[in-house]
Amino acid sequence: MSAGIHLPAWGADGDFGSETLDGVLSFQRRAGLDADGVVGPATMAALHKAVGDATPNSVMRIINGVEVYDYRGQLAAPKNGKPEWGNRWPKFRGVVLHRTACRLGENPARYFRVNAHMHVTLGGRIILCHPWDMHIWHGHKMSLWGLGIEIDGNPEGFPGYHWKPGGGPDDVTDAQVKACDVLLDLLLEEFKVNGRPFDRVWAHRQGSENRECDPGWQAWQKIAVPWMERTGALPGDAGRQGDTYGTGFQIPQSWDPTSPTKGFRER
Repeated sequence: MSAGIHLPAWGADGDFGSETLDGVLSFQRRAGLDADGVVGPATMAALHKAVGDATPNSVMRIINGVEVYDYRGQLAAPKNGKPEWGNRWPKFRGVVLHRTACRLGENPARYFRVNAHMHVTLGGRIILCHPWDMHIWHGHKMSLWGLGIEIDGNPEGFPGYHWKPGGGPDDVTDAQVKACDVLLDLLLEEFKVNGRPFDRVWAHRQGSENRECDPGWQAWQKIAVPWMERTGALPGDAGRQGDTYGTGFQIPQSWDPTSPTKGFRER
């Protein structure tokens, strides 16, 4: 999984079953090895090389069974990061949920240059890449007020419609839901320390018509809605431009029957 092999059904369960065998064969083909399904010396060497030493040391904690990798302050800013803007906590109100529109896998290094503060892998790892006070232009205008969270996988915006050509769509896994529960605890603690209200949960689609899938109905129903129910946060800000920003779309009723219908558009 750390080498980017997707094991959607069982994950790391300690059993070399059919899914693991398929993963080994896939990795061997990708590495240019004899695809025999046997993890011999050559395959093991290629696996070590794939996960390698490119990953800087992190502070790794396990919280409620969830691995949390913290690289904040160790990595170069992503291409749309603005560390020169200074501490952004006086402006932050909540978070913007994204999905990666592809499968980045379990190797933390694959997320280092993504334009977001934090990530949740399909296997349920939390990866904290960049300082939470950094401005990162990740969610269009909502970047001014929200931290960016990328949830691995290609979202299904509506039945049969997903981001292309990213493959998929990919279901939000139970491991991701569990990891997001832990992540919310970390976020609430940080917002409290910085004296900021956590009162907004945005979908990337609310900032751009080019992101109508993002983060998809599953992420909204399984992650965003429980977060809002728990915290009292809202999916927009009527004090600015209602629920959308710029050319963005509202949350569809098919995602959330309680969403506002004024100006409602499915796409």
